[in-house]
Amino acid sequence: MKSKLSVALSSLALTASLPFATAHAVESVKPNDLGVVEAPNAGSTPVDLADVPPLVLHAARVAFKEYDGQAVLTGVAQVDADEIKAVYEVKGRASDGTLLEADIQADAVLEELEIEISRQKVPENVLEAVGRFARDFEASDESPAIEKSIRPSAGGLPEIWYEFSGVTFDVEVRSDARAVVIEPA
Repeated sequence: MKSKLSVALSSLALTASLPFATAHAVESVKPNDLGVVEAPNAGSTPVDLADVPPLVLHAARVAFKEYDGQAVLTGVAQVDADEIKAVYEVKGRASDGTLLEADIQADAVLEELEIEISRQKVPENVLEAVGRFARDFEASDESPAIEKSIRPSAGGLPEIWYEFSGVTFDVEVRSDARAVVIEPA
């Protein structure tokens, strides 16, 4: 879930103890107060799988197979140039039809594995965090509207985030509901 203009609030862990952490209040806080960073307005470029480096494709296959032993590449990829380094977004499909996406750096390091999920599969504490910190959130019609993101961490255990595509802004919530990222859609 990348937007053309990314506003990263990742340095701000929004918790219930922060009184300004609602959608209305965030609008009234100056960007410099929150450590807002604007990424280049680069967007994504479709790429033929034949043009994706072999190590990147291998990393995508490994990520898909670890999730579902029968998962396959779908033949769709793009390069996301919104990041400082180019990131390949390789699409796949699990054996049950679930859409997958592996975001992989050019050096074949996996950034995240995204899995399309329904709202019913989102933990209640995560939904409560969206309601608490992004009261005006309105889901977009874009597919997938909700993704479960599995991200490697420095501690060895993966972090799980839930990403919600919105009409005016997107929301990401860590599985413990103690960190929230809000960025323009």
